[in-house]
Amino acid sequence: AKLLGARVAWAAADNALQIHGGNGFALEYPVSRVLCDARILNIFEGAAEIQAQVIARRLVEG
Repeated sequence: AKLLGARVAWAAADNALQIHGGNGFALEYPVSRVLCDARILNIFEGAAEIQAQVIARRLVEG
């Protein structure tokens, strides 16, 4: 759930950034904060690759 949530948040933030164009990077727009928050999810929850390894290991172990 953590891995999927972080990936979905990043994809949504990236789409919002594409819609807003260059303004998405401007601190005056809330999109820039959403992008930072979505990116930090991967850092707080651990790297996506590590999460994927843990999931794969548990699936193999049964």
